[in-house]
Amino acid sequence: MPELRRGVRVMLFASSYIPLFLILAAMSYPIQLTLYGFAIPWVTGVFLALCIIPLPLPFHIMQVRSTGTTDYEPVEEFRQRNDLVTSYLLVYVFTYLGLNYADLVSWLSFLIFFSVVAIIQLRSEQLHVNPLLALAGYDVYEVKMERGVRLVVSKRELEEQLVPPDDSDGDPDYASAERYLEMAELGNGVYITV
Repeated sequence: MPELRRGVRVMLFASSYIPLFLILAAMSYPIQLTLYGFAIPWVTGVFLALCIIPLPLPFHIMQVRSTGTTDYEPVEEFRQRNDLVTSYLLVYVFTYLGLNYADLVSWLSFLIFFSVVAIIQLRSEQLHVNPLLALAGYDVYEVKMERGVRLVVSKRELEEQLVPPDDSDGDPDYASAERYLEMAELGNGVYITV
């Protein structure tokens, strides 16, 4: 599976912060630019655009990638890792604690902080950890397999998706052995169940 292009990765990152952009749009509404006698809440407009433009992307990627080439791999053990989504709370807390919405220095401080977070998130390739996907019911699992540990994103409980090998022919002893998971690569070593 090819690696996600840089533009797609940036949009996935932006989509993970849509709730933050909505908060900032609401909080920055009083900041307006007067143009030809009309008061335009331009900062709010920028944040609303940041909410609308990347919104469908994570769901589109999940749909397209889940219909790609699939692999069956034996699963040794797994555990849910939805705690990874909480890493995004740091940026939300910083917004409420340190941002004076009428002060340019506060905005510059926030932009510097958010830029550092963006660089770290893009380089760590944790783009599948997205609050929008969590709200849509996707869970993140850490799955131990023969070929190493994988992160798997799934819409359904992982336990329900584990299947015995095709050649078990209903043999109860064989079926109790290892179970397999059908998955497709999302990119960067992260998989989605199909």
